[in-house]
Amino acid sequence: MSATPRRIIVVDDNPAIHEDYRKVLCPERRPSAALSDLESLVLGSRDAAADCMQIAFEIDSAKQGRDGFEMVKSALALGRPYSMAFVDMRMEPGWNGIETIRNMWSVCPDLQVVLCSAYSDYSWSEIVQTLGATDNLVILRKPFDNIEVLQLALALSKKWEAARLLKAHLEKLDREVTVRTQQAVYVTEKLKEETVAKSQANERFFLAFHAMPLPMAMINVDRLTWVDVNEAFAKLSGFSVDALLAQSPGVMTLLNRQPSSLLEMLKQSSRVHGAECEFNSAEGATLKVLLSREFFICDRERHALMIMQDVTAQRRSEERLRVGMKLEAIGRLSAGVAHDFNNIMTVVEGHTSLLLNDRNLPTEYRGSLQKVADASRRASDVVKQLLSVGRQQASAARSVNVAEHVEQEVSLLRRLVGEHTQIRVDSSLGLPPVVIDPANLDQILINLVVNARDAMPNGGSIQIRVRSVDVEKEDILNVPGARCGQFIVIQVEDSGQMIDPAIRRSILDPMSVGVMSGESLAMGFSTVMGLVKQQGGWIDIVSQGSQGACVSVYLPEGSAVAEQAKSEPQPAPVTMSGVGKAALIVEDQDSVRAVLKQMLTRLGFKVYEASSGMKALEVWRRCKSEICLLITDIMMPGGIGGVELGRQLAADSYGLKIIYSTGYNAESVEGVNLLEGVNYLPKPYDAATLSSIVLKLFVNESIHRTGPILLPKPEQLVAAAPLLETAAR
Repeated sequence: MSATPRRIIVVDDNPAIHEDYRKVLCPERRPSAALSDLESLVLGSRDAAADCMQIAFEIDSAKQGRDGFEMVKSALALGRPYSMAFVDMRMEPGWNGIETIRNMWSVCPDLQVVLCSAYSDYSWSEIVQTLGATDNLVILRKPFDNIEVLQLALALSKKWEAARLLKAHLEKLDREVTVRTQQAVYVTEKLKEETVAKSQANERFFLAFHAMPLPMAMINVDRLTWVDVNEAFAKLSGFSVDALLAQSPGVMTLLNRQPSSLLEMLKQSSRVHGAECEFNSAEGATLKVLLSREFFICDRERHALMIMQDVTAQRRSEERLRVGMKLEAIGRLSAGVAHDFNNIMTVVEGHTSLLLNDRNLPTEYRGSLQKVADASRRASDVVKQLLSVGRQQASAARSVNVAEHVEQEVSLLRRLVGEHTQIRVDSSLGLPPVVIDPANLDQILINLVVNARDAMPNGGSIQIRVRSVDVEKEDILNVPGARCGQFIVIQVEDSGQMIDPAIRRSILDPMSVGVMSGESLAMGFSTVMGLVKQQGGWIDIVSQGSQGACVSVYLPEGSAVAEQAKSEPQPAPVTMSGVGKAALIVEDQDSVRAVLKQMLTRLGFKVYEASSGMKALEVWRRCKSEICLLITDIMMPGGIGGVELGRQLAADSYGLKIIYSTGYNAESVEGVNLLEGVNYLPKPYDAATLSSIVLKLFVNESIHRTGPILLPKPEQLVAAAPLLETAAR
């Protein structure tokens, strides 16, 4: 029980009544033993009654209703409210009991009230009608029994205390409910925000997923079904997005026909990033792709996000680059070999021409030497072909008889294809020329023949035909790039397998590598397409049954250009006017330097020689007053090349004539403008070629500045030699 006194207010205009209440409710004014016995009878056992009697009451008194109201109001303000009130019905001249109770309840609604009256001024219905139905009111008739008062005080005060505890507990619960409600509202708002954010993130992912240019797909790895794909992946696979998501039978087999390497990467537990593998599209094309794969769990099933990057074109470009680098390396190697070979052939041609120009040469030797000279010229032509293949030597477009050019090139083509492949040439005589760079024509022939060889892994035969055709309108139907007119057609036919029509269309695309007869087509076929289009021609491919393939190249005839070249006026031969004192030859090859010295000596020159640029400067400082001609090799060791040497000597002597010579092509030389027959003497050369350029420099110096130069014939050079010798003396 609570040890805090329960406050009771007694409102009655009779002072004796107040004293009676105190006797009953205050322990220090406990009633007699007989009353205690009676209390035990009413309240139960003596122990229970004793416990009840331990409850202390604090009694306050008011003689008028208004005073009682003010006391209730003041106690409430002080935080020590009354638990109950004993109110008399009649109190003159102020408020009666009903009015007093109504005002008390207006400020303290939970106040427990006992209405005491000796008269029946109001019926119960009237009281309820006035005060309202309430369980806080008990009516006690006067005179009252002490036990009734005590019992009412105990019960109503305990009820008031329980009500206050309940109210406090309810308020606490209400506060907790409020807090929990606020927390629930906060959590709900956070969930809403998270839901909105998740929805926005899903929308952004959806938009990014489907707008991504890289092919992306989500796959149920356990079931091997498509969950979602973007447009890029649909384009890569060859199926529409709807068909993939509908899991149609054809789509289901798309994964099943993928290479095992791709399926293994999809099921690997380790992360896959940028792994190169193959992907088979619906059209049957095998693509090179870079695959990245991430796993995630959705609906308790394992899924994979697959990102692909099609690198097929990139790999083809890299392959072209590798082939180009190999060709460049071959070209550089061939240029080096050609340079050394040209030095050797210069010695051969030089000595041969010197012997042939000797009038005392026995007749039986002249025929053999002439054959040596012809063989050396053919060897030089082979070197030029080698440089053309490696693109190390360029020449301007000119009129070329295609049939004759093919006949000259067939020996080189036979070396390319090997002994197990036979080459036959069938060409007409007297065909019109074609205006083309001979090196480009060599490129076309070599690539077509190599492609034909690759179409016959086990060997076979290649037929080359050259014809002149008149292409009419009905002949160009369904042939891309074809047009009417007169054309020279080169046909290269092999005995390999038939070409698939789809493959035929792909290999005519200059940007495609394509496939021929089931194997990779030569990388140079796109080069052929480009060269032929530059000439204003086109290519056609015919393949039927087991007859192999026939590739036809159409090149426009160039007869008009040829006639124009024939009609140009020919310049008159040069005449002898004089020669300088001495010549300086600079050449690091001893054998070449020796034959060049001998040829210049035959022309009447006093010859100084040097094996490097540094030694040439030493000779120049000693003998520059005598030297009027410098013949120097361009590529030399020692730090000073021929171009730099010529620049230094020309700055020291205004009238110095300079001839540059090299076994490389002129286009690879920088720092000087080389003109063949004017200041450039390509290796190999003979005595006639050397005499020709020397005559143009010394006989009539204005010719090469005012008009075209005509190279003299060998017999003219022989006739002019004595004059040169006289001038030299």
